[in-house]
Amino acid sequence: MVRHVLGHMALDEFTKGPSRELVEVLVEMYQNEGIRPERIAQGEFGDALANLYTAVTIDEHEASENWAKQDDISVPRPNDKPYKAAESAMKLLKLDRVNEAIDQVREHSYVATQEGNEEKMQRLQQKMMSLQELRKRIEKGAFLED
Repeated sequence: MVRHVLGHMALDEFTKGPSRELVEVLVEMYQNEGIRPERIAQGEFGDALANLYTAVTIDEHEASENWAKQDDISVPRPNDKPYKAAESAMKLLKLDRVNEAIDQVREHSYVATQEGNEEKMQRLQQKMMSLQELRKRIEKGAFLED
């Protein structure tokens, strides 16, 4: 799973702080001794990473076994489709980053318009078009095919 996610995501796409630190620890483990998540859960890398790891990997709510016994009720299991869940999360994170970049370009465009800076406006329009195209590719899941 680590290879799958990091094969489609750059480290700087993860949110700074515990999220990125957790990914860095997982990458280091993957490259060196293999993934040993119990080290993270036991707090070897700090309480913040242990808390984040357990929050991500342990489900707060789970359907009771009685529900699963019903013939007409389909009860999905946690991590039933982990790769699909990971791909959905990657897509959402990438879209967040692109939308943040689009918002920044809009802000810069407003300033350039107020300043009457045509050259800067053209550069920003080109950047906006590139970001819009990137957003379309992400929405289609094209990054998973690269």
